[in-house]
This record gives sequence, structure tokens and C-alpha cells, in this order.
Amino acid sequence: MSFSVKQIISDLKALGIKSGDTIMMHSSYKSLGEIDGGAKTLFDGIFTVLGENGTLVMPAFSFDTVDANNPHFNKLTTPCCVGYLPEFFRTNLNGVERSVHPTHSCTAKGRLAKELTCEHYKDL
Repeated sequence: MSFSVKQIISDLKALGIKSGDTIMMHSSYKSLGEIDGGAKTLFDGIFTVLGENGTLVMPAFSFDTVDANNPHFNKLTTPCCVGYLPEFFRTNLNGVERSVHPTHSCTAKGRLAKELTCEHYKDL
């Protein structure tokens, strides 16, 4: 069985997610099963439910590549190490903001994206 955008929208609404919500999602793409159209379809469904005023936040951790031996972090180019969906989100969707926390950054898209990411570097 594969999931369509219609099924994803229905499932998200059944979970209680609605327009204008802010959600944080950590996920495993392979555990979701087959999705018609892949990751893009999943995010299309999420943003259809969240609407213009909603926000999606995802981890974009880079602790695998940024450490004491390699302290260089670039919010635009440093890959995240927590799976396919966070990296797809970071690199393939327009309007995604990334915090500048060197090892445990997050990404966000939506109305509160800048607000949620702009001072994350202060969290130690």
C-alpha cells in the first residue's frame, strides 16, 4: 500500500493537527512506507494542513560532522545527520530557515520560522 497526499492530509487531521498549528516533527522516512511522489508529497500534505499560518520545525543536527576536530559549521551547506526527511526539508523546500547552533540546529518553515530559529544559537 502506498500513501497519497489525500491520505496524509486525512491522517494528520485525525491526529488533531490543524491550520495555524506549529509542530515539531522527527521522523524516519523508511518507517512511513511507500508514499506516492516521495518526500515532496509528505511535505505537501503537511503544509496543506498547516496552512499559511502554520509552522513545521525539524531537527537538522550536525553532530556527526561538526565537533572539536572539525568545528566548522555553515547553516547553508553543512548536512544534517538525522535522516533523509530533515535533509530533504532543508535542501529542497523554499523558505526553510535554519538555526546556527553548530551541532543541534533546527530548521523551520512557515509563519514562525525566523522567530523559532534566530536565537537558537544561545541554547547550549
